[in-house]
Amino acid sequence: MGDPSGDSLRDRVLRACTASAARGPGHGRILANLAAVVEQGSAEDFRLLARLVTEQGPERVASVQREVDVLLGSADRLPVTTAAVVAMCDRARVVRLLLDDGATAKGAAVVADLVERQAWHLLVSGIDASGSTATAVPPVGTAATFDAARWRVLLGPLLTAPWSGRADQLQREVAASEDAWLVRLLEGCSVVIRELQAEWDRQAIAREIRRLVTSSGVTQRDFSALVGTSQSRFSTYINGRVTPSATMMLRISRTARTLRKRNAATDPEVRSAS
Repeated sequence: MGDPSGDSLRDRVLRACTASAARGPGHGRILANLAAVVEQGSAEDFRLLARLVTEQGPERVASVQREVDVLLGSADRLPVTTAAVVAMCDRARVVRLLLDDGATAKGAAVVADLVERQAWHLLVSGIDASGSTATAVPPVGTAATFDAARWRVLLGPLLTAPWSGRADQLQREVAASEDAWLVRLLEGCSVVIRELQAEWDRQAIAREIRRLVTSSGVTQRDFSALVGTSQSRFSTYINGRVTPSATMMLRISRTARTLRKRNAATDPEVRSAS
């Protein structure tokens, strides 16, 4: 990761952030930390990364981190992202650095967990789902030849179908490599992808419930009473914090359909529009 000009990677990243007016508050801090993790990876660098993840959430931090190679003009190769994933997944080194710096065993483990998990989020966040059906799938390689760009292609099909046969095939290929580092990386990325898919599904269900309530012509309070739940509980469905059971979802759909039919039968304008 050396630079012929003698400037540190962190300095180049900060300059690139300053030159782009589109960068929002906090971008420079996150990207400078990522550069520091790659360039030196001190105990304090990993502590700061864990703190950023805790404060802003792994998805937000990853969405910023993935811009680093674009800012530095090396988005086709992803050298910084590749080096960052390798450094963040070196759990033994992270723990050792933190212990040497005075952390307790429990504290070091917590930071190492957050850092490693963030590597999985960073790798997954840059997947181009539109290319997930590509037929030319690169080999899994080894830990020594790990490349973030190649792995994002490998993980692409999992992003749209994490429980598909391709997921099983990739797991077999990685297991056949007998590379424990790659096995753990795939397991971690698979966990993140499935969590993201679950969240997307939850939000899609919430949007559908909001649509059904709006189309019913009654208030959220009245609708929740009609489906037999409290307004506060129903609001968790509306906001996507909780996914209703299949039985409740059927009840919501049936209630909305009944209300629409009732509205159409009593309102001439609704009846003619339908």
